[in-house]
Amino acid sequence: MPNWPPTDGAGGSASDGPAISLRGVRKSYPLGNRNIEALRGIDLAVERGGFTAIMGPWGSGKTTLLHLLGGLDRPDAGEVVVCGRALAGLSERELTLFRRREVGVVFQQFNLLPALSAMDNVCLGGLLDGRDGPALRARGMELLAELGLSDRATHRPDALSGGEQQRVAIARALLFEPPLLLADEPTGNLDSATGELLWRTLREVASRRGMTVVVVTHEPASAVQCGRVIVLRDGLVAGTLNSDGMERGDLALRAAVLARA
Repeated sequence: MPNWPPTDGAGGSASDGPAISLRGVRKSYPLGNRNIEALRGIDLAVERGGFTAIMGPWGSGKTTLLHLLGGLDRPDAGEVVVCGRALAGLSERELTLFRRREVGVVFQQFNLLPALSAMDNVCLGGLLDGRDGPALRARGMELLAELGLSDRATHRPDALSGGEQQRVAIARALLFEPPLLLADEPTGNLDSATGELLWRTLREVASRRGMTVVVVTHEPASAVQCGRVIVLRDGLVAGTLNSDGMERGDLALRAAVLARA
């Protein structure tokens, strides 16, 4: 497929070192006449490849951390390096290209545009990038077919099931073949059977690409499938668990102990 995915101006990520490295990362938000510290000095490294889950109670900083990793927000202090790129040194244009081309994001609410077909939702990032024509459409159809949605390409979101909408969202996130995929509660709006199917699909597409996947979740059934689980508490890393061979109940108990310690 000619000139796809495009690389000009995207920045060229380093191929060695961890996928994610954070040092002393702080982030606060104003609330009334005071500041709420969402992250209070995070130190964290995530190696390339495989799945990592981020767990923790409400207010522990999970979503804030995900937003910083995806370049959706900037820290108040500290260093965020993603795929070999120090995000603090990027201009707004470079950060926009980074978000578009080097990090795929999947949201709990799907975030599909209701007026667009599945194909148009998948291809939207390419259109914003100034790409159009047969190569982009072929790329969109390739991804929809890989996710079992080739017969749904012309359907709008309201004609798709929740699982189908989330698979469209995954296809959209894969458009530029990013090395990193971030997912914020990707099965939160799905029933257990559909959620399990989505996890199998996500593991398959990520494994074929050698992607690094970081998932924010409160569900032990999801986290136990990730291998590595990072538990946050009060804006800090409370501990890390290896979930290989662990039952979901055991993971839930051990994560809860870390979150309360």
